Amino acid sequence: MATCKVITQHHDPRYQAGSIPKFHDPASYQSLVSYVLRDYTLPRECVGARSLDLNRAAWEMEQVALAFDKYEGVKVRHMVISFLGEELMRMGKNKAEILEEVRWFAEYVIGFYGRSYQILYGIHTDTDHLHIHIGMSTVNYRTGYKYPGTKADYYAFQNHVNEWTKENYGFHVVFYTDKILDDTTGTDRNI
Repeated sequence: MATCKVITQHHDPRYQAGSIPKFHDPASYQSLVSYVLRDYTLPRECVGARSLDLNRAAWEMEQVALAFDKYEGVKVRHMVISFLGEELMRMGKNKAEILEEVRWFAEYVIGFYGRSYQILYGIHTDTDHLHIHIGMSTVNYRTGYKYPGTKADYYAFQNHVNEWTKENYGFHVVFYTDKILDDTTGTDRNI
């Protein structure tokens, strides 16, 4: 089963009570970009971005946040889309075909937010299951507003992803997160 996990700032055991939560600290941009791009060691065909130069992505994200005076709070979003062998076999006959299809899929996925947010991806092939890490700035580079994180947006993104996988490969991606959405306001709250 293909999955998409939205990794949030909550419930990370590395962060002690009273410390700066994950994705709030000033190093968030660089640490996420380095992780997604595997410290810039991924092959060129395994990385991509919208509204970012990959060679200075963290700096560009930080500069947009500073320009709009949106440097406080959550700075980035991190998502991981993972595939099992059966899904990958539907995407191609060999490793090269599969990687090319996953790259096209990643480009399609980041297109959902790429018209308003700086976003990048890295395809990681170093585990038993191929997966895509996606990193996104939470500042809209057109308006300066922070990413709202509403239920409507979350479901629209799910539909965007699953339209492609269902139409092209005959499977859907299961989404999960460690947050739930408040039914009254449509915004994130802790579990």
